[in-house]
Amino acid sequence: MAFLSWDPRVDDSVFSTSGAYRDVVTSSNSTVPLMDKDAFGLYPAYQELYNKLKVARFAGIASSLIGSAQKPRKYPAIVRPVYNLYGMSYETYKITVPSEFEKFNKPGYFWSEFLTGGHFSWDLALANGDIKWRKTWIGQPHPCKSPGVMSHWATREASPASERSVEHWVKSNLAGFTGMINLETIGGRVIECHLRVGDSLYLGNPDLLQSMVDLYEKGTWSFQESMEDFYIIPIWISRNLDVCWPKKPGAKESVLDIVKSNFNVWSIEVEDDWPANPVSMKRIMFLGCTELSKGKEAASRIQSIFDSESYAEK
Repeated sequence: MAFLSWDPRVDDSVFSTSGAYRDVVTSSNSTVPLMDKDAFGLYPAYQELYNKLKVARFAGIASSLIGSAQKPRKYPAIVRPVYNLYGMSYETYKITVPSEFEKFNKPGYFWSEFLTGGHFSWDLALANGDIKWRKTWIGQPHPCKSPGVMSHWATREASPASERSVEHWVKSNLAGFTGMINLETIGGRVIECHLRVGDSLYLGNPDLLQSMVDLYEKGTWSFQESMEDFYIIPIWISRNLDVCWPKKPGAKESVLDIVKSNFNVWSIEVEDDWPANPVSMKRIMFLGCTELSKGKEAASRIQSIFDSESYAEK
């Protein structure tokens, strides 16, 4: 057994690294989770780290269960599930006024204060609880301003204060853990934890992926290379629409040609029925490149092709 749920070494019609991962070697000794549904069962001793209410309280973020007597003292506030193994801010709501909050009645959800500041994603390699490598990404919010919807993610160094906060969090919560983890922070405070790698899987660096495999198999980490800046650009469509490939002749072929000509790595999710999407938008593509301006121009052309299609309301 090696990668769980899917194998990133295999290029197909959905996921491609342009062959970059084809020579990564695994053995029967390695079990590498790439999705939360697998990681949750793989690490029973650390399952409570998926409890987002517990994570919020550890970070000193004002929060409480929906249905409790404690209400937000100021707005906006965030409401979301205590546990979410789907990812992508699934069922996360921004509540703007008390009357809206009073109508929100979903057991198993909690509210937390609305945080400001940079939204970072942290990929960390841990060996027996010690951080051996890190890669940080900052999200650029989408104009729709819906929680979890980003225009793009960019590799970017976080502040020293945020680094110290994350190091303290790891030391306090992941003693003895070996493997990849992904943390998300807003304004330097940890808001959630995933016991698997995040967007760094899309960097398309075979030496990095091999080091991840070796971490699970041998408990050692070797990758320390510097890498050029990298960007991930999602393509979004309204969740109210019944999205499929555009019906216009040649439209699908045009989109795929733009993708293959401008991006190093891509995930095509047009026909994906995985429910992991924000409340307002559905992600249909996840595109990685080293030149942001070129990538944004290509993504804009792809977006225009989909936006020109007449989709039915769900």
